[in-house]
Amino acid sequence: MKHRGTLALILAAALAAPLAAQGPCADKGAKLPAPGSWSSYNATLPGRNGPRSTTMKMAYLGHEAAGDRIEIQTQSERGPMIMQMVVDGFPWQPSGMKEMVFKMGDRPAMKAGGPMMDMMRSRAPNAGLTPEMCAEMTVVGTESVTVPAGTFTATHLHSAKNNVDVWVDSKVPFVVKVKGPDNSMELTGTGTGAKSAITETPQDMGAMMGQPRQN
Repeated sequence: MKHRGTLALILAAALAAPLAAQGPCADKGAKLPAPGSWSSYNATLPGRNGPRSTTMKMAYLGHEAAGDRIEIQTQSERGPMIMQMVVDGFPWQPSGMKEMVFKMGDRPAMKAGGPMMDMMRSRAPNAGLTPEMCAEMTVVGTESVTVPAGTFTATHLHSAKNNVDVWVDSKVPFVVKVKGPDNSMELTGTGTGAKSAITETPQDMGAMMGQPRQN
């Protein structure tokens, strides 16, 4: 259950930036950043007991044989968490994820594979970035937006279906600001040279969960 809660939290963070994409989103001023690019945020995410504050860092680690690897790091009252997912290009949805690796605090990094990965895909078949989500966003206009990282001239986009507002700037990896009914993100910094924060070889999650509990 703890694993599921962690995944739900981090996936919510990923979905709060629905415009870091190519294809249908590119004509609205957003695109996948250069490999190694990262942005950090102050964020409020939905939680079981109400909104939860966290700091977050999103990085595009680059393209590999299986797809594009994205890393999300969060720091909240539950401690540090890292999740990496490999998606088959953009737009994407969890049902098309090729790989998921996550690490909670100082626990071993774990990789979902086989039946475990199939289960995760099936539990969130409609979540993620889809062509329909991109197409539904409308451009409100160009606005001056002030966030902790500074003041930006950003394109304001709105989703009437999801009641989400997003501000993007071509010079900023991912997004400048997101505001939704139960989540928000504000940029605190950007940079380049991001590398995987998971340096160990991940253990197989299915094998670990199948082991008998040690007393």
